[in-house]
Amino acid sequence: MKWVQDLFKESARDFFIFVRQHFLLLALVQVLMEFPNLVLDILSGQSTEPRWEIAVIHMFWTVIIELVFLSLIAPLFKADKEGQVFHYRQHLRRYGRDLTAEYVRYMGITFIGFLLLILPAIYFSVIFIFVPYIALFDPNYEKGEVNALERSREMTRGRLFPLFLCICFSAFITQIWDFLKIYGNPALYALALLLTLMARVYTQIFWFKAYNLLGGKT
Repeated sequence: MKWVQDLFKESARDFFIFVRQHFLLLALVQVLMEFPNLVLDILSGQSTEPRWEIAVIHMFWTVIIELVFLSLIAPLFKADKEGQVFHYRQHLRRYGRDLTAEYVRYMGITFIGFLLLILPAIYFSVIFIFVPYIALFDPNYEKGEVNALERSREMTRGRLFPLFLCICFSAFITQIWDFLKIYGNPALYALALLLTLMARVYTQIFWFKAYNLLGGKT
């Protein structure tokens, strides 16, 4: 478990450097991506009955947000480390389709596991945690020589429990700030967006570094 503790510390150090360099960009993306959620929250609050269609749209848009931050933060962080200029549009054209396909496959398998029982869903979420990073960074995947699901399973073998704890921690620090939105206070809502953004950035850096540490190719 020492490798996990070291990884948290290294990620925290890199997080502060990364945020200091790219805060305005990150904040702009966060505001643009969260605006539809704000509209949905307003519509939901105006209704006296549960609006299932709003809940479905909310879940769909949450997946879109995760894909956007997956495609932005880790590649930008990697480019900074290597002293390269990051071109997001070019990067998205090259990797966007594969990333989306693999992420949907990962989420779909996890959802099927959830329908079966909670434990299979937890198991699938752990063993396939690196699927999006393989789609983004592994040159052998781009050549069609690697199955992202199988490669992620290999990388997580023998490390399921510490990775499960890391996933729980990532989910907690990302979702916990939503309670600030229920008060209807604009300042608290803005604070929730800021804290959620910081959590997203930190967790993306953490998982990218974990991917490298556990044998992921870039």
